[in-house]
Amino acid sequence: MLPEIKKELEKTEDKQNYENILIKARTHFKNENFASVLSLMSTINDENNYEVLRLKSYSLAALKRFDEAILSFEKLLSARSYPEDGYSLAYLYEVSGYSETSHGLYEELLTLDLSAALRLKVSEGYLRTSAYSLDEKKVIKVAHELSKRYPTSPAGIIEMLKLYNRPDKRVLSMIDNLSDHHRSNYEFNFRAGLYAYSNGYFDFAEKYFNVCIKIDSQNSIVYYYLYKLYEAKGFVGKSLEMIERFHSLSHVLGSNLFEPAVEASKQGLSVLAYNLYRSAVCADRRLLIQNDNGIIKSYQMNIPKNLDSKEVKFYQIFKKYLNGEYESAMSEMLTLLPELSGIAYIDGTNMVRECHAVRMQDVRYQKYIRDLELARIREAEAKRLAEEEAKKPKPKPPEDTPADKIKRMAVVNPTDYDAQYKAGVELSRLGYHKDAIFFFESAARLNKKALAPVYSMANLYLFIKDYDKANAMVLQALEISPADTSSLGLAAEIFLESSDPVKAIFYAKKAIKSNTNNLHARLILAQAYNSVGDFTNYRSELEKGLFMSKSEEAINEKFKILYESLQND
Repeated sequence: MLPEIKKELEKTEDKQNYENILIKARTHFKNENFASVLSLMSTINDENNYEVLRLKSYSLAALKRFDEAILSFEKLLSARSYPEDGYSLAYLYEVSGYSETSHGLYEELLTLDLSAALRLKVSEGYLRTSAYSLDEKKVIKVAHELSKRYPTSPAGIIEMLKLYNRPDKRVLSMIDNLSDHHRSNYEFNFRAGLYAYSNGYFDFAEKYFNVCIKIDSQNSIVYYYLYKLYEAKGFVGKSLEMIERFHSLSHVLGSNLFEPAVEASKQGLSVLAYNLYRSAVCADRRLLIQNDNGIIKSYQMNIPKNLDSKEVKFYQIFKKYLNGEYESAMSEMLTLLPELSGIAYIDGTNMVRECHAVRMQDVRYQKYIRDLELARIREAEAKRLAEEEAKKPKPKPPEDTPADKIKRMAVVNPTDYDAQYKAGVELSRLGYHKDAIFFFESAARLNKKALAPVYSMANLYLFIKDYDKANAMVLQALEISPADTSSLGLAAEIFLESSDPVKAIFYAKKAIKSNTNNLHARLILAQAYNSVGDFTNYRSELEKGLFMSKSEEAINEKFKILYESLQND
């Protein structure tokens, strides 16, 4: 067989194998067998093929290998940019805890022409990540717009109700208008009721809390708010009925049950009063010093005849707890606990915790007495040593260093921003990093809108390789000036140095977008692409950098070294 024919046959055979692998991978993906998809993809050496990258990216995400999935989606979007894939990447960043990065991607996606379904998903993601910004006005605005545009999506109105907490009948109208879309959504109805209750619209709140009960009658919290609501309206019977239901369902029983216990006692409901009182004081022993308004005495006179043996034992232990016999009460309750369940078990564990706290207070007090005695001995020894030191001849004080002079000039001008910042710069140049940071912090306090001291601190922390503080400072700098190309470039460098090339790529791109002549950011971008194995973009950025830096010898040399190294590989 001729070599040319043989070569053509081999090419045809390779192509057929490639297609067979893709067909199998598609089938596995459809059947949600994602591990098999990845196994097949590992046999294909084609990092530029969109379908290969897509199958790999979504399979990694489905298997919750989020860091690998993020890198794969970055490559996927470099190969071909589809909004659906961009949304998936933004969501991956969000669930991985990179809310700021995710927020930026959602914001970019909203500028594109998206399908209605995808725009809703992106808008909800943008709202969720906006909530991390602590900018209440922005979140309320975004939530309000989302509710108007997509009335069937509960995300907007729920987020708005969490944050918007002042009386406004327009909000009530909005809730009523949206309620038909969310009749079976517990959180929507609960947030609606809570907003109305918090702002004094009790009838409105009652309506939505009752909807919550229809949706999920076993959720305890709504009964507590109905108790408070009926109490405020003066409906004592109804309020006690609600607190009894809350008490029977809740796993968190605390001191908030003390007042309803007293009210139940006033209404002659001795058993309910006892049950609420027991839960309250077991959760917080400090309530024992308050007047129980005859709750225990009334219960003793009306102990139910059908009380089971466990409750009788509990009552005997509880009396010891009331009388301050904490060691005995704790010991006996620990023996009884395995037999208990429900409210009795919760009250019992709370009682044990409170008794143990008393024991630990005694231990801490004994330690405090010992520490006082040790402190007295040390103080006497320190006084003796000080007296001996005072008798020694004093050495001649050292002459001022250049750094001492700089610090003295800044210290005598504590409210002069320029003096503080200049001292930080000069001390940084002399290598006094901690002192430099002190004066940069002072300058930043004097002018909270000044970018320079915050940027300088980020740079200095990067120099001494304290990446956590460098990251915190550069993000603070970006809050002051979000589009500052130098700060964006520095953020990219910090993330690259701290082994997070994905974030480095994100910030380097933003820096270049802000200023295309930011050669430092372009160099970082190239190095970050190299770190994630994206050699196509690595080469591209190096070539751009070489061309743009011809007139700047120092950085041009850095591009040249990397490019020559790439050529030699």
